[in-house]
Parts: sequence; structure tokens; C-alpha cells
Amino acid sequence: MNFCDNKNKKRFYINNIALALVYFFVFLMLRYQFNIELSDFLWAEDGSVFINEAYKYGIKSLITPYYGYLHLYPRIFAYISTYFDVKFVQVVFVLGWSVSVFALIYVSIKCLENKISNNLFRFLIVFLILIQPSSGEIFFTLTNSQWMLGFVLVAILFFDPPIKNFYKYPIIATLSLTGPFCIFVVAVMILDMIRYKCKRIKIEFIILIVCSLVQLFYIESSNRLGARIDNSAFDWSVAFVRLMMFGIKYNLVCFIMIGLFWSVFVVSCKIRKIDLINCNDFNTPEAKLVLSGFLFFVASLLMSSDPIVLLSSTGPGSRYYWISYSGFIIYFGLRANCLRFEKYILATILIAVFAIQGQTIVKEKMYFDSYIKFASCVDIKIPINPAINKYPGWHVDSSLLGIKNHNCGRVSVYDDVGKKYDFKFSSKGNSLGIIINVKDYSGGVAAISINEADGKCVSLKRYFNPLSSELYFAYTKSTEDIIVTVRDLANGGVNISSIKLYDLDK
Repeated sequence: MNFCDNKNKKRFYINNIALALVYFFVFLMLRYQFNIELSDFLWAEDGSVFINEAYKYGIKSLITPYYGYLHLYPRIFAYISTYFDVKFVQVVFVLGWSVSVFALIYVSIKCLENKISNNLFRFLIVFLILIQPSSGEIFFTLTNSQWMLGFVLVAILFFDPPIKNFYKYPIIATLSLTGPFCIFVVAVMILDMIRYKCKRIKIEFIILIVCSLVQLFYIESSNRLGARIDNSAFDWSVAFVRLMMFGIKYNLVCFIMIGLFWSVFVVSCKIRKIDLINCNDFNTPEAKLVLSGFLFFVASLLMSSDPIVLLSSTGPGSRYYWISYSGFIIYFGLRANCLRFEKYILATILIAVFAIQGQTIVKEKMYFDSYIKFASCVDIKIPINPAINKYPGWHVDSSLLGIKNHNCGRVSVYDDVGKKYDFKFSSKGNSLGIIINVKDYSGGVAAISINEADGKCVSLKRYFNPLSSELYFAYTKSTEDIIVTVRDLANGGVNISSIKLYDLDK
């Protein structure tokens, strides 16, 4: 290869990386307007499974199954985080999630660039993928990055390979061992080979077969297949209608807009003589992407622990819709690309529908750094999001982290609480620890309030197991004087025997 070729190749990669970064930062700005704090990033299995087991089992954690299959990708970053101070663990997790988003955007661009020459329309399609209706649970959580990576896996396999060098094979293997998605991709590949009598066995297919067998082994060894299956035909009908309607809530405006979208799409394709559904189209990459997404969706509903009539792209189980909608949006883009002005009308309608449906999941402020300080001097578990009534509660087990003793001191003790539920606390340090000793606690989300001298008021929430004898909270304050209020907790029927306040910066 001559110098000119090397120069063009370098420019090609620089342009594509720059374009992907633009998409990434546009997404961040439009979706969240940078209103996300680093201390609230850890989510669900991020702590109670991935961090805890990375510290407990070391490199063995990479091949440790959870709830029926392997989660290799998030476990890699959890293992990497053990080599850093625990206060930087969230930085590593955010990096891992960011790489998954970067991969999603990159392969989406590559899937479209050779078939959609119009840069504006290509931008709109990728933008639609990012703002598809969702509760927000998939964003900024390493645990749920597997859904983005499931889409990446299908795109790499079925489209003109965006990764053409040998290193695509370890990437495919890593993605295949991250969630059960490879099992359904194998099914689509086998159907494709039977239909078109393909005799060539690709290396990618061999990797998928091996990884699928590994995932199937762990699924069979677990109790996941014994999960409750909804047998109601009505429930399934509702689920599929909701899928076609982009998970809308029962809003007349949304019904009209979605009805308009499907009508304009179908009629325009009919007028322009574009086949929406054709048996011969199964050989197209976008059709395989849609079929894979549909199989993922059905399998997710089968394995769901919640009644499927409650599931929605903007509610519980929103992650189940991600791959299906991403695949449809790519399919829509490639079909609508042959339309003229109609494609922009359709894209605008979808953007409006998605914007109306879009929600942001509530992430409680958890004061992770203050909890680390608290855990270094008192035996507690560090809570992370979400704060919900679910055993065992999402947490990082501080006993596994090897945190060095921190110099903090108990400064106030209230042994006879009586009817005094407001406690004034004053210290020059920023971090405060609170332990509330209780009797006959029935479990659930407990909350207390903090009032600062400058008028700021916050609610501290976290989940505690039934029969907990201690409820503990940590808080980072901005003023010297605060008032700790446990009135709501006490009025809720909790029998409080004592309250201890700690200055964690002493």
C-alpha cells in the first residue's frame, strides 16, 4: 500500500471517529443537557453484582454467570475498576458505557453511509435511534449497555462489515458473551443459510455457535427458564400493539400522530412502488436486523418477571424494546430513503412522537463519596440507584473493598428520641453520616430530610431489608449548619430508639 493510500485510510478513520463523536455529544446535550452527576451513575447490578464480584472473585468474575448467562462486557470494566481507588469506580463505569454508545453510533453510521447518501437524512435516522421512546434506564448505566451492544452485534454480522480486520473476531466473541443475544442471531443465520442454501461457513458463525452453546449451558443450569410465562392471548396482543404504537400512553394526539405516520409511510411506499414487506427481502441486512430484534423482544417478554401488559418502552421493561426499535428505525431509514420529501415528513412525525413519549428515569442523589467515607469507619453497605423495594437492595459491599480506616467521629447521640424529630447538626466538614437505630422495622424505602441554612432541602432515600436494626444515610452538605428531619420516618410507624450523627471529615 502506498503512502497516498495510508493517508486516505487515516483520513477515513479520522472523519468517521469525528462524526461519531459529534453524534455522541449532540445526544448528550439534547437528551440530558449535561444534567447528570457522576455520583449517580451506578445502577442496579453495577454494584450488587459486578463490583462486588469483581472484588470478591478477581479475574474469575469475568466468566461468572448471573441470572442465567454471562455479562462479559460490564464485568471487564468492573474488573478494571478494582485497580483504581474505589472513588474512581464510577469513572471507569461511565467510560465503559460511553464506549458502548460510541459503538452504537459508529455501526449505525456505517450501516447507513453506503445506502443513504443524504447526510441530513442519515443524521435524522441515527438521531431517532438515540431518542427512541424510553424510560431512560438504558442510559448512563453499564449494566444496561448490553442492549446497545446487542444491536451492535447484529449490525456487525448482517451489514457490510463496519469492522473488516481480524480484530472483529474477538469483538464478536465479547459481544456474544454479553447477554443472550447471540442465541437468536444464530437462529436467524441458520434460517438464512437454509433458505438460500449457503454452503460457506464463516468464522463469525463458528464463534456465534460456540458462544451460544456457552450461554445456553448457563441458562439451562439456572432457574431462569422456570420463570413465570404469561399465557394470556389478550396480554400478548396488548404487548404487540404497544410495540407497533411505540409504547404510547393513551393519548389522542399520540394516536393520531402514530396513525398518520403509518398511513403516510405505507401510502408513500405504495405510490413510489417500494415493497414494505417482501419474502425476498429477508436476504437484506435490515430485514435480518428487524427479525433479530423481534426475536429478542419475544424472548424478553417470555422471561419477564412482570406481567407483560405492564411493560412499555417508556415504563417497566423499557430496555426490552431498544433493539427492536433500533432495528426498525434502520429499516425505516433504508426504505424511506427512496422517497422524496415524504421521508422528512415521516422523520419529523417520529421525532415529535418520540419527544412526547420520552421520559427520564429518576435517579436519587446517593452521595457515593460520602458513603465511602462512612463505610471506612462504620460497617455499612454503600447504596446505589435505584432506591426501590426490592431485595437484596442495590449496594456495594464495603467489606470487599479494603477501604482504609478513615478519621471520622461521632459528634451527636440522641438516645431518647421521644417526639423530637428535628436535630440540628453543625460542623465545618462537608460529609455527614447518620445512623438511626430502629426496632421491628418491616423493610422498604426509608427517607429522611435535610434542611440547610441556605434554604436547600433534600430527601435522602435508600432501601433497607426487613428486620433491619440500623438505617444509615450519608450526605454531602454545602453549609455548616443543617437540620436533620426524621419526622416522616417516625410518623410512618418506625420505632426509633436512637440517632447518631457523624462528622465524616473530622
